[in-house]
Amino acid sequence: MKKCPKCGNAIDEEMVMCPSCGERLQDSKSQKTEFVSIHLVRWLLLLSIIIPLIGFILSLSLKSKYPLISKMLIKFSTFGVALLAMLFLLGVICYIAMTLSGVSFL
Repeated sequence: MKKCPKCGNAIDEEMVMCPSCGERLQDSKSQKTEFVSIHLVRWLLLLSIIIPLIGFILSLSLKSKYPLISKMLIKFSTFGVALLAMLFLLGVICYIAMTLSGVSFL
C-alpha cells in the first residue's frame, strides 16, 4: 500500500486517483518524461519560428552585397516557414483527433 501525497490516506498500488481527495497519482518518471517532452516541443517551436525570421532579415541585409547568398537564404527561410505551417496543421489535426476520441492531454 502506498500513501496519497496530498492527504496521506493509504491507497492501493494500482489506483490512479486518490478516492479521498481526488489527487491524481503518477509515477515521478512519467511526470519527468512529460515535462521534458513539453519543453522539447516548446523549444522546437520557438526555433522553428526564430530561424526563418533570422534568415529573412539576413537575406534583406545581404541583398546588395551578396545577391546569391540572399536568394539562398530566402529559399531556406521560405522552406522553414512552410515546414512550420505543416507542423502547425499537424498539431491542430492531432488536437482535434484527441478531443474527438476523448483523450485527455492535460
